[in-house]
Amino acid sequence: MDSSYNSLNSQFGVSHPSMRVFLDWLQKCQHATACRILQLTVGRPPKRQAVAYRRLDCRIREAKLRFGLSIGRIFAYIYPDPCSSEQMRVEMLQYLNHVAYLVMGTD
Repeated sequence: MDSSYNSLNSQFGVSHPSMRVFLDWLQKCQHATACRILQLTVGRPPKRQAVAYRRLDCRIREAKLRFGLSIGRIFAYIYPDPCSSEQMRVEMLQYLNHVAYLVMGTD
């Protein structure tokens, strides 16, 4: 978390920028994102992802697939049993915890 704050602080040059400075920065970020989306829309190839990020994307896709299958099983075999909502809640929490674990890079 500290690294993201340090990154923002270095972009602003101060630890507590004014609202105007922050909004100007946010507008520049939005413009850069809109330009990149337009470039991709007209066929410009995406930037090459680092191996670590490709691996992370794959692991997140796998987790998403497992989550979808688990929820599907609950709907197909257990729903509308009263315990189905608790099982869905447990599956959701496990999925979110796993993805948070993957994204935080503690794996």
